[in-house]
Amino acid sequence: MTSPEFTAICCLKGAGRADTEKENEIMTSHIFNSMCLTSSTLSLIGVTYILLSEKRSQTSLLVPGLMLPKPQPLNEVIRWLAVVDILMALGFFTRSIVWLLGETPYPQIASVTIKHEFCVAITVWIEFFCISSYMWNFTYGLDVFLVMHNRSRLKFLWPILNLGIPGILTGTGAFYIYYPSLSTCGGPSVKVVINYIAYFLPMLLVIVCNPFFFTRTAKKVKTIVMRQHGRYSGAEQTVVHNAKRKFYLIITVFIACWFPNVINAVLNAFKFSNSLGNAMWAMWVLKAIMNPLQGVLNCLVFRGWPRYHCNCIKQQQTTTPEDVRTTLIRINTPPKPSVGQQETDPLLTR
Repeated sequence: MTSPEFTAICCLKGAGRADTEKENEIMTSHIFNSMCLTSSTLSLIGVTYILLSEKRSQTSLLVPGLMLPKPQPLNEVIRWLAVVDILMALGFFTRSIVWLLGETPYPQIASVTIKHEFCVAITVWIEFFCISSYMWNFTYGLDVFLVMHNRSRLKFLWPILNLGIPGILTGTGAFYIYYPSLSTCGGPSVKVVINYIAYFLPMLLVIVCNPFFFTRTAKKVKTIVMRQHGRYSGAEQTVVHNAKRKFYLIITVFIACWFPNVINAVLNAFKFSNSLGNAMWAMWVLKAIMNPLQGVLNCLVFRGWPRYHCNCIKQQQTTTPEDVRTTLIRINTPPKPSVGQQETDPLLTR
């Protein structure tokens, strides 16, 4: 898991660090680290299996129940999101193993050791890819909105959004916590506030903006279906329902994976750590489980489980008329496909 208040544990114990027994207990807890290790392992295995299965089958379940015969524009966004989630889970996996072996920077010693340096490196690694994951979620919401409204995609912004912003925010937060050195870092609450802002601002961006993008996109799907077919029967309703269902699952997974971090931050901000010790511990455990799981859960809602093996996200299958099958949300009206052509994702076809 990752959290702004977790950053200062890499500092030496001293006047500059607001050390707590809670943090030290979490670091050395075999239960906590074992849960984090198990969760990150499941995520790494699940994401790798889904990606390799997709490569072999040459399809992608971007909307459950709809097959994608060839890569579409937004597939690139989803692939990058999967890569970032793998790297984030790899950070959780590595840290959990090292700490289970007892190589934590606690109990503290008189000088900075490799344990402290590793703690800083892996903490920065995890925070960078967490923020990058938030920004790729935002990029997906923005891109699907632009594609469905027949507007140009802003690919030139991808390096800024998904590398530049995470790098600046992670670097700023780490600088204010670890400056001037690991022997005197931590300290004033203003540094902690800056680290919280750097961490939660992109998360807030996703929670606020993506529901807006998805709501507008779902309305556009319905409008195009009705305009093309002049009706809104069961087949058309199924297409719109699939789009809404997918968007709902994306937002639900994101909130489920990160809500423990938000609640824990609120408890810390209002100094409830003493009166709600059990609640704080529960939030830490939930973070250890849910944060690393985002990778495999994202793959399930964006791609689905490989259909040729099994389908863990099933939907009710309906017989789609051929005229609906061959005109699923085409904005630029491409040539009419053959009768035997596979269905495509209505959200991604331009």
